[in-house]
Amino acid sequence: MMVDPYARFSGSPLSQPGAATLRDDLKHLTLLAFKDFLCSLSLFRRFRTWCPACYEGWRASGRSVYEPLLWSLRVASVCPLHRRSLISVCPHCERPMRPIMSSSRPGYCGRCGGWLGAMPDGPLPEELSPASSNYWVSNAAGELLALAPRAGAEPGALRRAFRENVEACAVHLFRGNGAEFAKFIGCTATSAYNWRNGAVTPRIDQLLRLSDRLRIPTAAFLTAQSSAEAVDWKAVRPAVEGYALPILLHRPSEEICQALRLVLGERPAPSLSEVATRLGYRGTEGLRRVSRSLCKRITDNHRKSFGPEPYYNGPRPRICGRRKIEAALKAALAQNEPESVPHIARRLGYTSSGPFFKPFLLCAAQSI
Repeated sequence: MMVDPYARFSGSPLSQPGAATLRDDLKHLTLLAFKDFLCSLSLFRRFRTWCPACYEGWRASGRSVYEPLLWSLRVASVCPLHRRSLISVCPHCERPMRPIMSSSRPGYCGRCGGWLGAMPDGPLPEELSPASSNYWVSNAAGELLALAPRAGAEPGALRRAFRENVEACAVHLFRGNGAEFAKFIGCTATSAYNWRNGAVTPRIDQLLRLSDRLRIPTAAFLTAQSSAEAVDWKAVRPAVEGYALPILLHRPSEEICQALRLVLGERPAPSLSEVATRLGYRGTEGLRRVSRSLCKRITDNHRKSFGPEPYYNGPRPRICGRRKIEAALKAALAQNEPESVPHIARRLGYTSSGPFFKPFLLCAAQSI
C-alpha cells in the first residue's frame, strides 16, 4: 500500500490559520479585510507618526505600548482620543523615521532610541474641534478599521453595499444628478459615475472625504443595509444645501513663492501635489506658473526622500568613554559570578559587544 508522504500534514492542526499563534483574529491588525475594496494608492505613510500623549498614558498606566494601525494611514492626521495632530519628527534627534528600521521598537525612536512619549519643545498643539474636517476624517478612519471584523465575510459584499449606498446618496440628495454629486464630494464626474455603476472603488481618502462632506458615518456606506433606511436624509440635506465649495482667492506671486521656500525646509519632504492642496490649488500647474524652479526643487526633495540613506554620515560620537568601559569590565571581574560581556555592552548602551573585544583584553579574561 502506497502512502502519500504529505498526507500526514494535510490534516495537521498547524496547517490551519492561526494554529501557530493560537489566535485567529490577527488579520484584523491589517487591512486584509478590505483588500478587494480599497485601492492601494495613497494608503500608507512613508514615515512613522504617533501621538505622544497616547504613549505617555500607556506607559504611566502600565499598559502595553504599541503602534495603532490608524497611525500608519496617510489620511489620519489627528489622534481621535486626544484631538491633537500626530507627530512625525523625533523630539530628541529631530529626524523622521521609516516605518521599519533595524532597531525599530514601539514607543522609541528607531535612530536615537529616545522615548517618543516626550512632548516636543514649545507650546502644545491646540485641541481640534470635533466638527473640524481633519478630526472627522481621522475618526472616520478609525471607524473604518473597527469595521474589519465584520467586513469581507462575503466576497464582493463591500463593493455591492458601497455602490447601492452611493446611488442612494445621489438620488436622495441630488435628484440623481451625477455632476452635482461629483462637484459636492470633490471628485470628477467620471469617478462618481464609475462608483455608482460599480466599475471602480474609491481610494481611502476619497471614501473618507465623502463621509466628511455628507457627515454620514463611513460604516453606513459599507453595510449591506441600504442607506435609504440607515440614514435620515432630512437631517443630511441641510448640510448639503448649506455647503459652499471653497473659492480660490487670488494671492500675490511673492506670497506663494515665500510659502514654497518654507516647504523646502520641511522634513519629511512633501510632494508638490500635497503642497498644492495645502495652498488651495486643484492641481500643480498653477504653482508651476508662479515659480517653476521652486516647484522643481520641491519635487527633487520629495524624490530623494525615497532613496536609501547613506551608510556613513561621518564619525559618530562615542556612547561611552574608554575609562568607563574599562571600569565596568574590571568591576565585573571582581564579582564572584561576572556578567557576560554582551550583557555589559547592552547595559552601557551598545547593541552588540563587538567594539569591546579588540581594544580590551579584559574581555578575553572574562570569557575564560
